[in-house]
Amino acid sequence: ATCLPLVGYKCFFVVTGGFIVLIGFWVLTDLPIKHCADRPGNLRFRKDLWPYYVLNFFAGCRSAGIKAFVLLLLIRKHELLVHETAAILLIGNFCSLIGYRLIGYFANRYNPLKLVSLIYLAISLIFLGFFFLDSRSVLILLFFLDFLLFGASVVTDSHLKGVCRAKDIFGSVASGFALFHIGKTIFPLVGGILWIHFDQQA
Repeated sequence: ATCLPLVGYKCFFVVTGGFIVLIGFWVLTDLPIKHCADRPGNLRFRKDLWPYYVLNFFAGCRSAGIKAFVLLLLIRKHELLVHETAAILLIGNFCSLIGYRLIGYFANRYNPLKLVSLIYLAISLIFLGFFFLDSRSVLILLFFLDFLLFGASVVTDSHLKGVCRAKDIFGSVASGFALFHIGKTIFPLVGGILWIHFDQQA
């Protein structure tokens, strides 16, 4: 940690990020990935499942955005301390665990598609709150509520298994998972560039 001021944070993240990308390319080209999987197969994209892929991509963007930029906003503008940040993340993860159980429970009792619609309506309202509200306490509460709704994937994955052919499930879930991580990678990069140029207004 004492070396970071000497090399600069930007240089540190560029170098480490580039190193991780190189490792990723090496894994793709050199390791026998098909033999490592429980079932051999490729990513499968079906036109009729495009909402599932889109939701997974935006879920990745949301996951990265909440953990990166909302915390950055709380730290920079509202002067959140280190121990407060750690406590908020700990409570947020606990909320996420509770949310997964609650969403799974309601998915078994009610229409999954209507439940997903309600979840994403709530998420939209939470994001509007992040944009328009400025109270530190309210922003932290919204942060917890968003973590509580992270379990939307429980509903989408369960619905996929109900509408997808057995031979396509593995490839379709893998495709959604890949898009989730693509969104989780791209969004912080684009958001970070926008934040550098336009600050929190981005």
